[in-house]
Order: sequence, then C-alpha cells, then structure tokens
Amino acid sequence: MSQNAISLYKRLSFTEHELIRGIMENNDMVIRFIYKKYYPGIKRMVHSFRSFRLEPDEIFQEGLTRAIVNIKDGKFQGKSSFYTYLNAICHHVCLQELKQLKDLSLDTQN
Repeated sequence: MSQNAISLYKRLSFTEHELIRGIMENNDMVIRFIYKKYYPGIKRMVHSFRSFRLEPDEIFQEGLTRAIVNIKDGKFQGKSSFYTYLNAICHHVCLQELKQLKDLSLDTQN
C-alpha cells in the first residue's frame, strides 16, 4: 500500500475526485472508506421501506457494485455527489427487490 493511500485513509475523508479516482484504481482504502462513511445512510434508507425482506447489507453491496461498474464504464458524469449517486442506485435496487417479492407472492397465489 502506498504512503499516499495510507495518509489519505488516516484523514478519514476523501474529496469527490479522490473517491472516483480511488474506485477507478480499485483502491482498497477508498472502498473501506465508502463502507464506513455511507453504509449507515443506505441502511436507514433501506429500513424506510419497512420490509423485513430487504437486507441492507445485500442492497448496499449490490448498489456499490453497480456504482463501481458504472464509474469504470464512464456512466457516472459527476452531476451529483457520489453519495447521492450511490443512494439512488441502492433505492432502485430496493424497488427491484420489492417488485420481485410482489411478483413471487402473486405467482404463488395462482
């Protein structure tokens, strides 16, 4: 691990540019920072759906994976903060999961 990466992580803060660059470079410290900083907010958002079937850990993991892929594919344009982008993706994942659960329950009733 580079000295620069260690000093960035010790600050416990990254700029938006550093976050995006760290994601592009598969920087482990940036990913750890994202988990530490953003997971609690995503967890609250998932719980706001009031569905015991939604797992915040799984939603966060899926959302972060999609965000990383999108960033590496150049789909993130930086028009919002990374947190806002991640939150929107996780919100969409929740809606997809709830729709699947609804579709499954309708299939079993027929």
